[in-house]
Amino acid sequence: MAVSLNGQERILSFTSDIQVFEDGKLNVTETINVNVTNNIIKHGIFRYLPRAYKRAWYGVYHFNISIKQIMCDHNPCPYRVEDDGFYKVVYIGDKYNLIFPGVHTYTISYTIDRQIDIVRDRARLSWNVAGFYWQFAIDKILAKVTLPLNIAQQEVMYQAYTGYLAEHGKNYAARWSSPHSLLFETSNPLQRSLYNQTQDMTIEVTWPAHKTVQPSFFAILKYTFLDYILHIWTLLSGCILISFGLYGWYKFRYLQRPRVIIPRFYPPEKLTPGQLAYVLNITDPGVLLASELVAMAVKGYLRIEYVKGGFFLEALIYYMLYINLIAPQYTTIFTLHCLKIHLPLLLMKKTQYSWPKLVKYLKATMKN
Repeated sequence: MAVSLNGQERILSFTSDIQVFEDGKLNVTETINVNVTNNIIKHGIFRYLPRAYKRAWYGVYHFNISIKQIMCDHNPCPYRVEDDGFYKVVYIGDKYNLIFPGVHTYTISYTIDRQIDIVRDRARLSWNVAGFYWQFAIDKILAKVTLPLNIAQQEVMYQAYTGYLAEHGKNYAARWSSPHSLLFETSNPLQRSLYNQTQDMTIEVTWPAHKTVQPSFFAILKYTFLDYILHIWTLLSGCILISFGLYGWYKFRYLQRPRVIIPRFYPPEKLTPGQLAYVLNITDPGVLLASELVAMAVKGYLRIEYVKGGFFLEALIYYMLYINLIAPQYTTIFTLHCLKIHLPLLLMKKTQYSWPKLVKYLKATMKN
């Protein structure tokens, strides 16, 4: 620990060593030198690490972060990790003890996957070195990118941006520090705005896509499922609800459909449905007529066929004659034996049926 510098709390230097693997994973080691005055920094610092970001069609691009080691002044340091939206927040320091004023060095080592994008025939690494969510300014950012050994310098294209989120400043310098390592360095200090956002440096490095190991079909399927899990769950829920609705509609229609009535008793002998209706005090003419017609059809005396506008009845042996007994509201049905002829009838609603005309028609037919 060095003596505290004059001035406010700030990051004196932010150095990031990024090792790129062929399968798209990154091994990152960040060294942060911070001037502490116990104004904002009292127990330690916290680092926002990305764990997901939005992708097309409202998907969420997930990747895994594994913290390997965290140190303060080259000694192991307590920390805790919490999720905050699309970020993991790493709180570094002992929450029960204050940190002494001065210059402290924090070291964060972690691995992160799914950081290589394939754009046409190029593999691309796009990385925000320090992040935008610091509470103080940053004097200098250095980023060293070490590429796989199978990538030559002439195959690599690189650039960087500095400034606030979505800005494209050119406050940086870049050079090759070794045959497989690129070094990016900011030229001027990075400021912090009044909207709790700090300027950062974003690096972009591309190389031929065939120099990178492509994920397998099952890996792509797995990540696509994880990225669109909310869409898939919504779709499955909708399908389940629609299935239940169709099943309920089918059951309702099935229960409402006409069914074959199978009686479990034997009716009294030598009594017609009309006579039984009289005993049960059923006086609806439509019900009486329908029950007698069905009874005669069951015994083979009638053949009922559907025709447009009604039903066609063909009488083989019997005519039907309706006689009012005792009172007009009591109606029974008698069958009279006669010659074999054809009798067409239309079954209409009770309000439309003319009983006197039917009786008159039957008597005229019998005389002939």
